Amino acid sequence: MNNKKSIKIISINKVLLFVLFLVIIPNSLAILTYIHIAKTIYPGIVFLISILLVYLLFYKILQKKIDFDYSDDKIFINETIYFLSDLQSYNFSETNYIGTITLNFNKKKVKLYLRLNKNLEYQGLKDSILKLINTYNKRNNSKIEEFNWYKTKSAKVYGYITVFIMILWIAIMFIYPEKLKLSNLCLLLIVSAGLAPILLRIFGNNKSV
Repeated sequence: MNNKKSIKIISINKVLLFVLFLVIIPNSLAILTYIHIAKTIYPGIVFLISILLVYLLFYKILQKKIDFDYSDDKIFINETIYFLSDLQSYNFSETNYIGTITLNFNKKKVKLYLRLNKNLEYQGLKDSILKLINTYNKRNNSKIEEFNWYKTKSAKVYGYITVFIMILWIAIMFIYPEKLKLSNLCLLLIVSAGLAPILLRIFGNNKSV
């Protein structure tokens, strides 16, 4: 194997710790300043300065390095081996700052969070995983597909509940004629128009994940 990469991912545990400190430290210092020093502008200044200090201290340590490697039918993340034969689906999502790679194996879900910000690591890793999956699918006549929420059981449940509520809404308007107003009918049509594309995508797929 010559595909080994050392990549930086965002540690969710460190992010949670960062948020916790970001809430506790600035507020605690501001309260202490208010009680023991002054009740004027000083608590606000201390609050803003402490937020800046916590941010500067934690920002650079939110990431950790992992080793990522792969062969024809395996993915190696640090010392853990994942077989592509166990891979059910995958997904890639991006925001302005973070790219997320999700690999859904039979017994475990792997999520890798990478900073974007002109960082090519995410795109390179995404391209490598897509190439690996496509090659594996062709060689083994497999069909590992990108995750589609509309094919999941939870989507079907959501769809059935939504349809039931819409039918109940219509039934109530006919049972209670005073509810059968033009404004209510227009609202029903607007809601139905908004939900129709979602319901069509849910019930237009036969497979469930």
